[in-house]
Amino acid sequence: MGSYQASALYYRFAAADSVTAPHKSTAIAWVLNGGILAALVGPLLASMSVHWLSIDYMGSYLAVAALILLALPVVAYLQLPKRQLETQAVVIPFAVLLKMPGVLVAIFFCAGGYAMMMLVMLASPLAMHGCGFAAQDAASVIQWHLLGMFVPSLVTGKLIARYGAIPIALIGCVILILGCGVALLDIKLVNFHWALMLVGVGWNGMYIGGSMLIAQTDITIRPRLQSVNEFMTFVVMTFTAGATGWLYHHLGWQPLLQMAAVFVFVILLFVLLNQWRAKISH
Repeated sequence: MGSYQASALYYRFAAADSVTAPHKSTAIAWVLNGGILAALVGPLLASMSVHWLSIDYMGSYLAVAALILLALPVVAYLQLPKRQLETQAVVIPFAVLLKMPGVLVAIFFCAGGYAMMMLVMLASPLAMHGCGFAAQDAASVIQWHLLGMFVPSLVTGKLIARYGAIPIALIGCVILILGCGVALLDIKLVNFHWALMLVGVGWNGMYIGGSMLIAQTDITIRPRLQSVNEFMTFVVMTFTAGATGWLYHHLGWQPLLQMAAVFVFVILLFVLLNQWRAKISH
């Protein structure tokens, strides 16, 4: 399932490569729109299938396998533009790639935004349990978080096409920080709902913005950059998933939120400084 998820994330790049430049951001956003359906149908399908067979959860895994199989005919008959196949990709050393203009900005948006979103998302059920909320409350908060992650995709692509990837990604940084701030205000259920939804919205802007920056790079280096970005994103996601419980146990909910907000703020400052330097050099 992990291997499938890793390869499925390339669907957004395939969609971007299938359309002309003005429509790339919209294509990426529409792929992520599938998350809206996942947020609504996923929990329902999981609860319905858990007792399908004599062994609990076997039905849930079979349901996931069935969904994956549905993707096969779509991928099998997908035809990307021939220019993709005719262009010889350039093998670029990792250190050289990172020094290219805009590369670190795109990776920070994708990997950094994903890591901090996961940190808050994974810690929130622990914090809610510690505050005495029921499991149903935590499920509701996560569902609103998922809607916050994917519903903005309906307009994010169009906003990027109009205003640019970096401005929208920077707004995503601000919204993610705002979400952490709402959670810091109080430990009421309404704060958890609003905070996790805002964190999801912020991630959406950062992730689609970063993905768009990668999709706009020269086609000779794009495959290399895509693979590096996905690898680094999953490395930080894996580290975050493994460290969240430990961080929550040793730091607590509010220091963890402060750490996430500071990290995203550092990304925001780095991008603004990078933009200022590029403007000065020109």
